[in-house]
Amino acid sequence: MTATPAYPRELTITSRHPFRLMQALQDALVFRRARSLALCAECHEAPGGRCDDHACDLGLIAGYEQDFLAIHALLPGDASSGSGSV
Repeated sequence: MTATPAYPRELTITSRHPFRLMQALQDALVFRRARSLALCAECHEAPGGRCDDHACDLGLIAGYEQDFLAIHALLPGDASSGSGSV
């Protein structure tokens, strides 16, 4: 007997998809921002004050913010009138 998966085999983009993606980006931003504030011993020795790992976090933060704002700009008028802050 084969169990039926709890999710559809073919995922489709729904009207909620942009909001879920924006929420995932916000969650990633919270994580990366907190991580970028917790400097390590390597950061204190690195030129510029950030080790490669923490410098990468700053790049990811910038990319996530750009993606969030790009998705927000594509939403219809009423949906995009909410908070566009990241």
